[in-house]
This record gives sequence, structure tokens and C-alpha cells, in this order.
Amino acid sequence: MQLVSFLNKLIKEDGFILIDANSKKYIIGNPKKEVPITLKLLDKKLHYKLLIYPDLYFGEAYTDGTLEIENGSLTDFLEMTMKNIGRNDINIFGKILKKIRGTYRYL
Repeated sequence: MQLVSFLNKLIKEDGFILIDANSKKYIIGNPKKEVPITLKLLDKKLHYKLLIYPDLYFGEAYTDGTLEIENGSLTDFLEMTMKNIGRNDINIFGKILKKIRGTYRYL
């Protein structure tokens, strides 16, 4: 799955377990806790949505209930990911969309 390889490139410090919509388990990064945070994707569309524009679709999926976090909270998960990526753009699509929004603001 492309999302797994994308996440493994991003997450270097700590980690979590990802369970996709097909109930396949993946270890992302290097989880340090005995019982690591588990992220469950309940919708197959999320496999690609999170890859293309995670800034939008992660929050939307969490709110809709198609993404669940176990063995931790949303705050724990966000804290771990922010340690790894900081405030940088996650991928090229996010960077392009941010530029378009910034340009549109001045029209």
C-alpha cells in the first residue's frame, strides 16, 4: 500500500500501528511504547485520500468516524506526528494547494 511507504518515510521517531480497511496490520516507524497507538482506517477511500491531502482528510475522517485511534488519544497521535514532521508541508499536493489558496486570497 502506498500510504504505508509514504508514512514510513515521514515517521522516523516513535511510531504507531496502522490497520487498513482490509484489516491488514502495518507497523509505521519504530513504536517505543509497549502498547503503541493504533490507527484504524474504516473506509477504503482513505488509503488514497490521506496520501493526496492528509491536512484535510485526516480531520474529516476522524470527525466522520471512518478513522479511529486506539491506545491513545488524538492529542497523543498529533504530538507524535508533529515531532516527526514539524510544521512543514507533508507532500507536494499540500504545497500546491496552499499556494493556490494564498494566491486566491489576493484576487
